[in-house]
Amino acid sequence: MAIINHDDLSKNVFIVEFDHKCQLIPIVRQDSDAIDPSEGESFPDTVRREQKNRKIDICTNACWYDLSLNGKSDVFLGDDPVSANETTNQGTALLPSNKRYGNPSPLMAYVAQKEDLTWVFGMGDIPDNGFYTGIGGMCPLIINGLKYGDGNKYSKVIDGSNIVGEPREQDREFLIQRNNNKYVALLEASRDTPGIGKIGFGITPEGKCYVAVQAHQNPGMTFDDFRDIFINFGCNNAVSGDGSDSVFMFRNGDFVVKSNELKELTMTFGVGFKDV
Repeated sequence: MAIINHDDLSKNVFIVEFDHKCQLIPIVRQDSDAIDPSEGESFPDTVRREQKNRKIDICTNACWYDLSLNGKSDVFLGDDPVSANETTNQGTALLPSNKRYGNPSPLMAYVAQKEDLTWVFGMGDIPDNGFYTGIGGMCPLIINGLKYGDGNKYSKVIDGSNIVGEPREQDREFLIQRNNNKYVALLEASRDTPGIGKIGFGITPEGKCYVAVQAHQNPGMTFDDFRDIFINFGCNNAVSGDGSDSVFMFRNGDFVVKSNELKELTMTFGVGFKDV
């Protein structure tokens, strides 16, 4: 099936449409996978290797991560890849082997896929059973048709309704936007610096997949505008990942958006999308 680009270069946004179905393929860098384990492997090298071996069409970065003290020292004292063991991912990657890497992120969103390519989006961690691949630790943009954003919003004025936190049970049928603190933090950052990098992907009810990356440079857009890319394409589910200078997109055999060099030496999670 066709893969269509919908880039908006006036905003430094690169958008890819899979017009049928695609497979979600998490990418995990491990020291043992490097050609020379003693030297390690940068994440761009991991992406190129995985793309070649698994025939992946599009690759991007995924969830947020931290570095250990040893990892921070290593990255600033040298220019070689930091051991994957020094990176703590704030989310879980589920591989086809049923192995899981990373850490729980119960307050974030997950995306999982069954072997028949059925997509499931939800809040919390990837469920223990029933899924072939998945990625957690993502920021919700749209979950099961409900838009996420700054504050709870309702289809009518309701006295005493909760603007943040859990909506009251009697108000849920009128909820049209759910507050999310991670979303709010990303929105505020984008208002101050619209050029801050952004990455996300979404799915329509028919199974079309859209992947979008805004390069980490001006001009750019607010986080609301980035979310609305997926709304405008008809997605009923969408999530966002680690932004700023972590963002990258590998497309047509090359990086159309590149991460900061230090991120290339420390990143260990990404997501791939394969047309099927």
